[in-house]
Amino acid sequence: LAFREAVIATAMVCLVVLLLFLNVMVAMDLAPLVSCLFIAAMLLVIHALIMLYRELHFALAAARRHLPGGF
Repeated sequence: LAFREAVIATAMVCLVVLLLFLNVMVAMDLAPLVSCLFIAAMLLVIHALIMLYRELHFALAAARRHLPGGF
């Protein structure tokens, strides 16, 4: 789950960069769209990192239960 969210967040950041370049080439003001997408991408990155931490925490807890000497 965390990996999928990280990939989506990376794609959103790439979209933001693309829109920034497009904003220079066209006569439209894309600043509000770029701002909203950037904020959404950063929130998704933060959420993906939190989910990755939780997955690692659960995996280490499961490894501690199943290994005789602990971890």
